[in-house]
Amino acid sequence: MPKRTDLDLGAGSGAHLIYMAQNGYQMTAIDLSAPMVRVMKEKLAIGNLEAQVEQGDMRNLHLPEDTYRAAYSWGDTVHHLTEPGDLEAFLASAYRVIEPGGYLLFNWQSPAYFEELVANGTFYEQHGEDFLLWDGQEEGGAYCLLTLNAFIKRKNGSYKRIEECHRLRIWEEETMIQAIRASGFTLDEVAAEEYFNEAARETRFQNIFVLKKGNS
Repeated sequence: MPKRTDLDLGAGSGAHLIYMAQNGYQMTAIDLSAPMVRVMKEKLAIGNLEAQVEQGDMRNLHLPEDTYRAAYSWGDTVHHLTEPGDLEAFLASAYRVIEPGGYLLFNWQSPAYFEELVANGTFYEQHGEDFLLWDGQEEGGAYCLLTLNAFIKRKNGSYKRIEECHRLRIWEEETMIQAIRASGFTLDEVAAEEYFNEAARETRFQNIFVLKKGNS
């Protein structure tokens, strides 16, 4: 079996996974949601694409140590880490499976994003031919409650509806940086600025961390 070199954490309905697979990357995708895992497998089959897709928890990855040259977690997935110790567990788990010299990348939203989200109530996102309808409500100062209605396009052109409810943590930047430094990762601020954050700023609230695992 070929070495799986790149890792999609919290892969959701697979929009990024499919793009990577189409462009020749050997991928492993992990998501906590069983319905989303089924959706990803169906999309891979439709596109005649290959990837390893598993239901799993990115806070406790049951994957080989020092294997993946890069891991990423898009879609604001870090905000789903709501309990004490969740962020630290995610970073430690990713650190274990990424090879020395490899990278972990993830995006996060500033607190102002959640203030606007709650004020606006309902919004939607389009991922390829899939549509995600969200409804946000405040739940205490550090949390936000999001209700999701996902409409996932099937092979026959119809849409499958998936309903989920997510409690999100509103992270402060300094809290995340402290956890990153304690994990053993190094912040690569130059790479983040050069390759990601200029584009991320176009979305007003989005930021991206680029973390590197040392060679020793």
